Amino acid sequence: MREIVIEIGSEKATARLLDDKSPITCNKIWDALPFEGPANHAKQAGGEVFSMVPIYFDLYPREKCMYGEWDGKKFEPGDIMFWPLRSCVCIMYGALLQEGHYPTFAKITENLEGIQKEGLKVWKKQGKIMKIYKK
Repeated sequence: MREIVIEIGSEKATARLLDDKSPITCNKIWDALPFEGPANHAKQAGGEVFSMVPIYFDLYPREKCMYGEWDGKKFEPGDIMFWPLRSCVCIMYGALLQEGHYPTFAKITENLEGIQKEGLKVWKKQGKIMKIYKK
């Protein structure tokens, strides 16, 4: 089982890669780690913090997402997905308004509460540093 660490501000969380659900995305992300960049907050999607990452790869034909199909399933807090059109890693931490059309490649297993706390801070002030690296 491969794990990553997400740091935002003063909080660290652990997430498990979903190799069985999104193997292409998991491998591309894993091979490109570590990442570091400014954290931004989605303004219309709800509880989502994201950061651009220095990778690009085409997912067409699309890899199936964590839910088995690209069916518009809503994300859940703790889901981590890759948005290939913008080269962003997106961390879902709270109530969400958007539906899932991109691969969920990891799930937070430890300290979702800390990421939620920092996510709310990023909502108020963009630009905290987000780091993602291998555990």
